[in-house]
Amino acid sequence: MKAKELFSFVKKDEFEPAFVEFYSADHNIILTRFERVLKTDKNKDQWMYFVYIFKREPTKGKKDNLGISVYNKIFHSYEEFMENLYFILGEYLVDSHELIKCMNLAKKLNPNYYDGQGI
Repeated sequence: MKAKELFSFVKKDEFEPAFVEFYSADHNIILTRFERVLKTDKNKDQWMYFVYIFKREPTKGKKDNLGISVYNKIFHSYEEFMENLYFILGEYLVDSHELIKCMNLAKKLNPNYYDGQGI
C-alpha cells in the first residue's frame, strides 16, 4: 500500500500529514506524523506518530500490490517513536543496511529536522 492511498481521506487544509515510505523485498513500511487534533495539555507534543508495516503478497494479474497489514502502532511523541522504532523495524528488516536507511528516513519526521538542515 502506498502512503498516498492510505492518507487519501485527509483534506490538505485540515491537517499537515508528513510521511516517509520504505520498501524492502518483503515489506512496505510507512512512517507518518499527524498534527494532534485535541491539544488539551500544553506539555504534550503537537504531533502523533504512526508506524504501518505491510507484507508484500505476490498477486497474479493485479497491478497494485496492496499487501496485508502486519503491524501498526501510534506514538505520542517523537522521542517515544524513535526509541521504539529500531526494535520494531528489526523484526521485519533483516538487512542491517536497510534498517539504518529506514531509521535515517524516520528522522525526517522530526518537526525540527528542516530547521537543523538550514532549509
